[in-house]
Amino acid sequence: MNVLLITLNYSHNTGDLLIAESISSSAHKQNSWRIHRLPLLYYNGMVGNKWLNAFRGVSRVWRAVQKSDVIVIAGGNLVIPKVIRFAFSFLLYAGTAKLLSRPLYVAFMGASNRPHWLGTIFYKLSLKSAVHIWARDKHSALVMQEITNRNDISIVPDGAFFNRYKCNRRSEKTSAKLSVGVVPYEYRDLFWNERLTGISQCHYAQQYNEMIENLIDNGYEVKIVVTAEEDRLFGESLSKKYGLQLYQPSTDEELLDTMCMQVDLVVSTRMHGLISALLCEKSIVAVGGQHKIFSLIEQIESDPKTFVVDINLNMASNILGRLEDKKLICLSKTRRDELVERLEKVWSQIGANTDRQHL
Repeated sequence: MNVLLITLNYSHNTGDLLIAESISSSAHKQNSWRIHRLPLLYYNGMVGNKWLNAFRGVSRVWRAVQKSDVIVIAGGNLVIPKVIRFAFSFLLYAGTAKLLSRPLYVAFMGASNRPHWLGTIFYKLSLKSAVHIWARDKHSALVMQEITNRNDISIVPDGAFFNRYKCNRRSEKTSAKLSVGVVPYEYRDLFWNERLTGISQCHYAQQYNEMIENLIDNGYEVKIVVTAEEDRLFGESLSKKYGLQLYQPSTDEELLDTMCMQVDLVVSTRMHGLISALLCEKSIVAVGGQHKIFSLIEQIESDPKTFVVDINLNMASNILGRLEDKKLICLSKTRRDELVERLEKVWSQIGANTDRQHL
């Protein structure tokens, strides 16, 4: 079976790369599947002028869909009506699949309720044509349901959990202190994406400062891990102010290696900063009131060995909080295997549906 897999292949966010590569690796392991990958922004990776490539890339998509038996658009947070280039690319793949009578599936997808009249129309047309949609959390399912009026959207874990990384390398830590990795989230990027309640940028930064000062005062070794280019300047300012080591992995593998070898636990408002730590068998402190953070906890909290922190929804009063007020969250091997099993059922359903169509 020839499968065209569309993911966010090119990104300055290592969380996006972690999702894309984890999904791709799992898809390549499916028996009898021949995988061809294209980026969601269909012209990415083409040499030359990006505007010219936007036109040339349409024929690239047509040829790829024509050679495929099934199309899978797999996320990540890729349903963002406000981002027109995402919306158009989504529509191009979906429209081409429909014209060529190829089944389209949307899997492990995140969605943002940042509205735009044109982007919403593009996504409505695209998502309505999908044979099935799997959302990575309840909020994303609700957003896509509102766009399409579909009530058949399933919920599965985040696609990054496909990753089978094992943290068996020797730690490069030089200190005996407990090492805490703080993954910052830049104010404007956080609030643009999440539309959270009001809190000033000064107050937001001050809470990071208070948390780091509290960690240092209590004898922890603090390290800053930047997982997205948007967070780099904020991360650099924190590391410079407190004389901390700063790490900015550029690939998903580097991100996992950093979590494996440099830290003992991770504090973050960045979802995939947390997931990468969980994949490395590290404990995490999940902070902030984002729906993605809640969905992450819901995916693992049924494990009786998991300790779950209460998260304050009121961002203005407590976006971070102090570490000693928080409980650690961990992911057992049993629970991790259960998440992967749920994810792999998506591949099984796609394969079974396609086989029936070929009979």
